[in-house]
Amino acid sequence: MAHNFTWENDGVYWRFNGVLTTPDLIIANSELIGHKSFDSIKYIIWDATEIDTANVDEIAVEISTTFAVTVNPYNPFVKVALLARDKHLRDLIEQYIDLTLEQVPHAQQKLFENISDARAWVSS
Repeated sequence: MAHNFTWENDGVYWRFNGVLTTPDLIIANSELIGHKSFDSIKYIIWDATEIDTANVDEIAVEISTTFAVTVNPYNPFVKVALLARDKHLRDLIEQYIDLTLEQVPHAQQKLFENISDARAWVSS
């Protein structure tokens, strides 16, 4: 799987393509959190609309939730817009959002189908 980060004025656009796997998610999350600008960004746009296959399951949800909860103190007000078209991946993202909100009720996370709606939300 390939991923890239585009650092913008107030946030980061994080795009995946190819095959999405749990180890790739862990590596990409680590790169994002390790970036010097992470604690000052206002949004993350997580775009998986160009993946070919999502080889992830509930374990990826648990790992991602733990990661989000653990790093929340470093940037507690960041908005996270998640984009996906794959039905299986959308279901897992909804689980991730629900689990994260159980532990961090103030978390701002939302699933979108298109980039324009995601950008409008993170800008609001």
